[in-house]
Amino acid sequence: MKPFELLIWLLASLLLLRQIVVSPKPGMLAVLLLAASLLLILMQVLLEGWRKPVLLASLSLLALAVLPWLLKLLNLADHAPPARLLLAVAGLLLVASTVSNWLQPAVRYAVPGGPYPRIGMMALSVEGSAPPGDVPTLAERRHPPAQVKIWFPARADAAKGPFGRVSLAKRLAQFPQRGSQLDEPAQADAWPLDLPEPAPLLFYYPGWPGVAIESAALVRELVSHGYYVATVEYPARQSGMSDARHTALLTELQQSYEYSSEARYRELIEISEARVRSRAADASATLDRLAALVASPTHRLRGRFDVHRAGIIGFSLGGAVATQTVNRDRRFVTAINLDGRHWAEGRREGALRPMLMLSEPLPFPDPAQFSSTIADQRYNAIEDQDDYTQLAANLAKHGGMHVTIRDALHFNFADLCLTSPRPGRVASGRIDPHRGHQIIHAYALAWFDRALRGRPSPLLDTDTSPFPEVDVRYWPAPIAPFGDIEVARSPGS
Repeated sequence: MKPFELLIWLLASLLLLRQIVVSPKPGMLAVLLLAASLLLILMQVLLEGWRKPVLLASLSLLALAVLPWLLKLLNLADHAPPARLLLAVAGLLLVASTVSNWLQPAVRYAVPGGPYPRIGMMALSVEGSAPPGDVPTLAERRHPPAQVKIWFPARADAAKGPFGRVSLAKRLAQFPQRGSQLDEPAQADAWPLDLPEPAPLLFYYPGWPGVAIESAALVRELVSHGYYVATVEYPARQSGMSDARHTALLTELQQSYEYSSEARYRELIEISEARVRSRAADASATLDRLAALVASPTHRLRGRFDVHRAGIIGFSLGGAVATQTVNRDRRFVTAINLDGRHWAEGRREGALRPMLMLSEPLPFPDPAQFSSTIADQRYNAIEDQDDYTQLAANLAKHGGMHVTIRDALHFNFADLCLTSPRPGRVASGRIDPHRGHQIIHAYALAWFDRALRGRPSPLLDTDTSPFPEVDVRYWPAPIAPFGDIEVARSPGS
């Protein structure tokens, strides 16, 4: 729990014990306790952001704080069945909060391991204006506006809001999203640190919905080692966009991904390929925009990163976006796919430059799955077989590395695995979440350091791994330098 969350739980526990032992009556002490409860809940919401597990403790606290007045209003004795029922409900809420906090604890990101642990972030203004009306067009649904944020090493004198946190106005603006997504662990509106030379630039793309940054821990780690990272989310709130229009776009992005029938299977393939092509086009357009900003004499980003040699990394569907992007825009030097299927030209052609694939083990489907009566299982088997076959063929053709982490599952490659200690609850495997992230961060950093900085890496120059949980397959590429840095090397070189 975070500090205010813990205080709510402790105060609710004390009030529950007090109600059981002394049966308090309305009075000045009860008024003070009610005021303290309301203030504590308000502070927790504004300064920490509410989470669903804490909501239960907050309801318990409020119920216990008003219970003396409620009993008086209803003219009930402390031992009357309704009073005992109310007390039991408050106690059950507190127990439920305790259990749910164990199942979904507050995410605590590890301190980044690089020399620049202070992480800043700034959101770029959203381009364009929304058309009038509440109903988005088909083209808008397939290619919604993008919100770009830049993460960077920040100065120690970064601007701060009250209590050293994000400003109150920012907290209120973010309130509707509280409890449904993770906080972005960066200092908003910070000033970039002056680095010895322009930083390498990376792009990060999230998965199928694309509505939030799903690998902030990895972004933080890369930034702490002197990278600038541009993250892209959808849908951005364009000027003049109505609430209904924004909600419709959000609903379109968040539709479930299940092959419930042959028609839905074919529809989802079409949508997936369209999203990958659309987001790859956005990556190129964003790089154009960043090139203009970094060259602007008045912008705070002037000269701070190198737009001529960029890397791109993506989780799940974002991994397919990364492959598609390096194929269509040669300014992107290399790509990393975090446990994602490939789509569109990226599946058929592969990454035309050596790529790093980081994934859970990818066994080929059992033959029985192809004739399963469950449509989702049957069509997933078809897609897995095609994607895995093409992945191996494409890596052999163009070069690259496939790193698999045993006992990992899909969300070990994102932040969601940090929200529960129970394996499998959030599609994460038996591997310790922080251990899994340690492996992912090490390989991603080594790969980008070699591709963008020309730094040799013993971790990559071998077909074995110092991590016992890891299996490595390496395919040397035809001798073809990326710009003036040759990325493809044989093991041991």
